[in-house]
Amino acid sequence: MAEQIADTQAKSAISDWQLIRGKLADPESDFRTIENLSDTTGLALDRVQKLLVEHDDEVRVANVPDREGRLLYTLAERPMKARELLANVRAFITKSL
Repeated sequence: MAEQIADTQAKSAISDWQLIRGKLADPESDFRTIENLSDTTGLALDRVQKLLVEHDDEVRVANVPDREGRLLYTLAERPMKARELLANVRAFITKSL
C-alpha cells in the first residue's frame, strides 16, 4: 500500500511538472511569473515554486524582474531573444555605474 501511495505521488509530481513545462514552452509568452503559472495550471503557488526549484536545470530566470518586481521564468532550452539580451545589457550597465 505504501508503495502505491509513493508511486501515485511520483506520477502526480511528474504530471504537475509537465503542466508547468507546457506553460513555459507556450510561444504566447516568453516568460511567466510564479503567480501566472499557478493561475494557468491550477496548482498552488508553493507547489509551482517547489517544482521550479526541483527542475532548476530546465528553467532560466530572467535577470530583470517584471514591473512589479516578480521573478520571470522560461525554459532554459528556449533561445534568448534580442529583447531579453538588451534588458540584460541595460541591467549590467546600470549596475556598473
